[in-house]
Formats: sequence, structure tokens, C-alpha cells
Amino acid sequence: MHNVHRLIAALIFTTACTVIAHNVIASETTAIVNVNVLPMDREVVLENQTVLIKDNLILAINPVEEAQVPDEALILEGNGAYLIPGLADMHVHLFAWDPDPHHLVLYLAQGTTTVRSLGEAHDMLTWREQVRNGELDGPTIYSTGRVIIGNHDNYMGFDLISQTLDVVLLVLPLLIGLVMLAAWKPAQSKRNLLIGAPLLLIAGVALLNLKPVSTADLIPGLFPQFTHGFLAETVDQAITEVRNQRNLQVDGIKLYDGLTENTFLEALAEAKRQNLYVHAHLLDQMDLEVLLDTGVDEVVHVDEFNSFHWNKPSAEVVADFEKGINPTLNYNSISQSAAMMARSDIALVSNLSTDEVSLQLIRNTPEVLLRPSYRIVRPEVLETWRTQGRPVTSWIHQGDYRATELPFFNALLSAMHEAGVMITIGTDSAQLVEGSLPSNIHRELELLVEAGFSNYEALSMGTRNAGLVVDRMGRDGNFGTVSIGNRADLILLERNPLENISHTRQRIGVMVRGQWFTQAELDSRVDDYVKRF
Repeated sequence: MHNVHRLIAALIFTTACTVIAHNVIASETTAIVNVNVLPMDREVVLENQTVLIKDNLILAINPVEEAQVPDEALILEGNGAYLIPGLADMHVHLFAWDPDPHHLVLYLAQGTTTVRSLGEAHDMLTWREQVRNGELDGPTIYSTGRVIIGNHDNYMGFDLISQTLDVVLLVLPLLIGLVMLAAWKPAQSKRNLLIGAPLLLIAGVALLNLKPVSTADLIPGLFPQFTHGFLAETVDQAITEVRNQRNLQVDGIKLYDGLTENTFLEALAEAKRQNLYVHAHLLDQMDLEVLLDTGVDEVVHVDEFNSFHWNKPSAEVVADFEKGINPTLNYNSISQSAAMMARSDIALVSNLSTDEVSLQLIRNTPEVLLRPSYRIVRPEVLETWRTQGRPVTSWIHQGDYRATELPFFNALLSAMHEAGVMITIGTDSAQLVEGSLPSNIHRELELLVEAGFSNYEALSMGTRNAGLVVDRMGRDGNFGTVSIGNRADLILLERNPLENISHTRQRIGVMVRGQWFTQAELDSRVDDYVKRF
């Protein structure tokens, strides 16, 4: 009987939406009738409702028998399905995925109606406006400009390899110089001095860190790098980039790994002077309490806290990984970190799925990338993930993630939630080396439930909380709940996700800014996108 019910619902929706999918304009009213609404502003199911939509906003929500539907309204028969807010992926990298904006349909097809792109080429700001103006189909975009990064050697996880090579490059001149001076002969003194002395001088200056040397600069192309990153080697460069991005009207600034403490602090201070929201990776060379008291608005990965909670120094942790030893994490300090985050009112993106897929790639890259879900990825991106991703980093030696780090992340997230920290979800999809996909947003929800959060709490992080964070960013966060006046970003589900969080994967259709798409239509457009490769 249930299958028949689903078939009837699908036929009704497909028939209705074939006509109106691309014709919902601001002057029209759409009525979604006979639906069970999960408003997500509270844990409740409003049964047998009619939702009116006008000017791309939710106009009214009433029981079917009380609803007043205008004669001219376009009718979508819900047939008892479940209506929830569209999902918000608060950590993606759109431009890294594909410079072709047609790939935005990959997010809509997963029920993701809002994305926040953290560290992008300036072209992303054009996409942002095209989407908002109705010129491009896709989720609503909030975007930073280019990530502001530091020395390449501390970037993208290549620090161990890079540092090793740096040591060789710095020590070798020293050894050669010493050998030549040790073989001193009066007859050859001039040659020895001309060759040995400069080598010693170069090595001495480098080793004293008077002139830092970057292996990544000495050997171009050795390490993969973001094309959408800005390397700030000086404070002035970082400040100038912050000002440039402010002039471009970005939605926030992202400060990344490798920055010196002083550059990080000065760039952050300038961002605050420019009234910009600051997303940040945490610098492990700074004390955590000091770092969280700097004015940072958000930490973009839960795993950023690892460095501050290992029971051993970071160098020893890496050494343990290489030996196949799972290092231990200090659970006793979790409450302190959560209290500091809450005290400074810093938001957090969970990104549990990011680490999971990274470790899967490390263990068996070919098998992972041959999964059907990866058919949507351009061949050149797949090749990047295959050859330049995490397998070339020190993570290749990492032990059992689910036994070591995942329980710690779960405990940390629980403590953060209990302390009142604002938590949203993100996939890090399209990041150049992670292998994450838009569909991972559903895995993110599942991992949160596995961590002990209720279905409602997890779903709130993927909907309601995102709107609240966008408000914090100084933007209009009128989404994330099915509420009057909010953006008409909605998903129609076959089943209730409060009963099983995986039901977010069973979509009948998606509405974004009042425009309705059947799931069948979205799946077809994904197929068309793949054919472009």
C-alpha cells in the first residue's frame, strides 16, 4: 500500500510540476496542500497543512480545512508527504569543483538550497549574484573571497614532507662548507674560502631563520595548492588582501593555515575594522584560550581542535602515526574548550563527513573513487584526488579513525552543544584533496545522530542554525525554518526524518526561492551535467 501511495504522489507531483517548474515567478502564488510540516523552529509535526508561497517567500501556513487558497494559485498536491526546510551546507568549495556553474545543480539534487563557499576565486561572487537574480539555477550562495594562507610548507598537510626537504636543503650547504674547511690546505685556501664560506653563511642565515626558505617555492609544482588562495608572506600583504576583499563585497574572510601569529592577528583585526565575519582555521602555535579570545567568529572544522588535545606534542603524534600507533586524546580538557567557545560566542562547523571520506581515500583511493557516487566528478578533479590528495601526506600512516578521533570529535561536539555553541554542518565538498561530495550532507546528518544527537538536533544544525549564523554574518538569514516570511527553500520528503534521519535521502522534490523542481527533474539535470565531461 505504501508503494502505491508513493507512486500516486510521484505521478501527481511530476504532472503538476512539468508545467510549473520553471514558471514560478514573484507575482504568482503557489499552494503546497495536504503536507505534514516540520517547521524546525520547534520539534513538532504540523499535520495536514497548506503552505502558501508568494514572491518567493512563505506567505501562510494553515490546516487544510482553514486555508484560503487564491483561485489563481498554482497547486502542488502533497498527498501526506513531509515538508522540511532546505538543507544548508555551510562549508563548500564551489569553484574548486568546477569553473562551470552548471554543477550547482549537484547541490539542489541533494536538497541543499543554501551553500557557503569558504575560500573562492572572485568569480564566485558573480555566481552569487546570478543565482539571486534568477539568471542561474542553484542554491543561494554566501561566499568569502580567496583564503588568506601562510607559508606553503605549513599548508595542505604537507608540512612533514616539506620540512624534511627544507632540512636537507639547509643542512647540505652547511655540511659541504664544513667538509671544505676541514680539508684546508694553504695552496687551496682561496678556493676553499670562495666556496666554503658562502655556503656556511647561507646555511647559518637559514638555520637562524633570518631568511626563511620555502621548499614549495624552491621546487615549483611539488605541492598542490589552491588556485583560489592568497599567499600572505607579510602583514601588509594580508591587510591589503582583506581590504580588497571588502571592496568586492564578500560575505566573510577566511584565515587559513601557515600564517604567522602576528599576520593572523593583524589580518583578523583589519577584518573587524572592515566589519567582516571571520572564518578561521586554528593556529596550533598559539595558546587556545588566547586564540579563541581574538575575535574569531567561527571555527570551520571540528578537527581544528586536535592539535590542542593530543596527549603528546604534535611531532610525537606524527611519529606515532608513522609507526602505526594510535595516539591518545585528552578528553578531560574538552569541557574547557567548549566553555571558551561559548564564552566568545564562536560558531562551529562539524565537518565529520570530511574526515571520514579523507580516511577512506587514504585506505583505498582507487576503490573509493570508482564508487557510483563519484560519477558526477570531472575526470581532472578525480585525478587530483587520486594523485595529489591525502595519500601523499603524513596521514597515510594514520590508524583507525573511528576508534581514535571520531569518538573524541563526538564528545567534543556534544560538549559544545551543551555549552550553547552554535553548530552547523558542512561537507567541505570539492576541496582539492578531500574527495568530498555534495551528497555527503546526508552522511553528516547521520554521523551526528550516531554521535548521540537527536534527529531533531541534527536536522536543526543543517537548517535552522544555518539561518542564525548567516544573520550573525550580517546577511539576511531568512531561511532554515518553515515560517511565515522566510525564503521558500523547502524539501518534500517521502517519510518523516524525525523518525529516521536517513529519510532526507528520499526526496520527492525541492523548492529553492519559490521555484519547484521534482527530484526526477533534478536527477535528469545531474545526468545532463555528467554528459558534459
